[in-house]
Amino acid sequence: MDPTIGPPKLPPRWLCYVAAWVLLTAIFASQLYWSGYAQWPTAFWLEAIHWLSWCIVAPLVFWLCTQLYRGEHTWQRYVVGLTLGAIVIATIQPALTECFDFTKNLVRWWLSMADTPPRVFLSGLPLAIAKLAGYNLPVYGVLVLGWHATTYYSELRDRQMKAMQLESLLHQAQLQTLRSQLNPHFLFNALHSLAELVHANPKLAEQLILRLGDLLRQVLRSS
Repeated sequence: MDPTIGPPKLPPRWLCYVAAWVLLTAIFASQLYWSGYAQWPTAFWLEAIHWLSWCIVAPLVFWLCTQLYRGEHTWQRYVVGLTLGAIVIATIQPALTECFDFTKNLVRWWLSMADTPPRVFLSGLPLAIAKLAGYNLPVYGVLVLGWHATTYYSELRDRQMKAMQLESLLHQAQLQTLRSQLNPHFLFNALHSLAELVHANPKLAEQLILRLGDLLRQVLRSS
């Protein structure tokens, strides 16, 4: 494998984000279609406007989680913040769905593809909020839990990386300290012994000098 070739580039985050909502649309539209509730175009449109509205609303949920996470971590603050967020999201998401549906019906009426004009704008919003509350609140909870799980994993990975870097720096500092303490004593003792051995056994002294040089080079090169 060529070492100059880096790992494959991942798709942009926004593309993965959109792809996730499109996948949810396809999955739930397939359920509607195979259950006989509606034909595929109708089923896909119903799920598309629903999950497209969540695609728009989800960043608001993530923003709320970010604001709560950055502040004081108390259960009272979280309960109040998440409850108010649930109320707002449970209102905005059906409103967006109603807007998309009203726009579609209005365009069909303008193009003479429908016999009757669309109903009054947002006239069915209160009923939609009540009907979708039992469905939207679990989705809201999943988004909140998913954001916190992702954030916790990211912070844990960063802490592990910083711990590894600090541990590496500590080992280097300990090694340098050990060298500064050990090398002078070792060299003085070795040179003193070699000086005495030069007269008694010159050949052995020459071999030991060469080995001492190799040892010092190896120590200086080691990490």
